[in-house]
Amino acid sequence: MLEQRWVGRYTNASLLKEDDWIFTNRFRYMLKIQLPLNGRSIGNKTPYAVIYDEMFIGFGKNIAENVFDQNRLGVLIGYRFFPAIRVEGGWLSQVLQLGREINYRNVFQYNNGIIINYIFNFDFSKVSSKKTFGNQ
Repeated sequence: MLEQRWVGRYTNASLLKEDDWIFTNRFRYMLKIQLPLNGRSIGNKTPYAVIYDEMFIGFGKNIAENVFDQNRLGVLIGYRFFPAIRVEGGWLSQVLQLGREINYRNVFQYNNGIIINYIFNFDFSKVSSKKTFGNQ
């Protein structure tokens, strides 16, 4: 995934909100593995396990210290209700590299928490132009 963002920053430590905005670019890559917990495939009414690692890499002229922006590692349990609806929940570990140095050293932030994902996948390509949603 490629992201372009306007990131707020403080030009003075005494400010209560951001007063400057810089444009940044970021590349995101996720490796995700889903394994069924019963059976050989993930079908309707199937629980499954999920392991993923997502890395964020910043690039462009406005990137300072944090070319490596962040990494997210997740271990979750999911349930597929229907092809279009899934729920996943579990543990998330996040490492952030901040865009500044303190005492000539990079600054990292380490976060752990619980994550819940609601996934809705709707396939509108199967809807014919002659049909309406009410007449299917």
